[in-house]
Amino acid sequence: MLLAYTTTRDGPRQTSSSDQPLRREVLIAVLTGLGEAGYVLKKRITALVEVVGERDYLACFPEADLSIGGDSVKDALSALKAEVVATYLLYRDEPHLGPEPRRRLKVLEAYVGKERGR
Repeated sequence: MLLAYTTTRDGPRQTSSSDQPLRREVLIAVLTGLGEAGYVLKKRITALVEVVGERDYLACFPEADLSIGGDSVKDALSALKAEVVATYLLYRDEPHLGPEPRRRLKVLEAYVGKERGR
């Protein structure tokens, strides 16, 4: 579900050829499901979708440090849902994780769970 559209914001030290700050458009979306058989969200994910071109969108789950692109907002969010599950499964089954993957797994475990009865 697309929750809100944020106003554009200036990039920190970026400038255009006219020395005006570059502006970024960012959408805020709330994910209420994963669309992956066997897995559910324990709590909603707040995702950011940045418009990075005419037909390029980058969906991010900042808390888990995950991001992935798509040709539309819908594609980017669908890809992000798949990435959340894929990363969760990859890290969950890995016995020797480094500090950053271990942190990501802990975040993902707070959000992703197995569907009951599976």
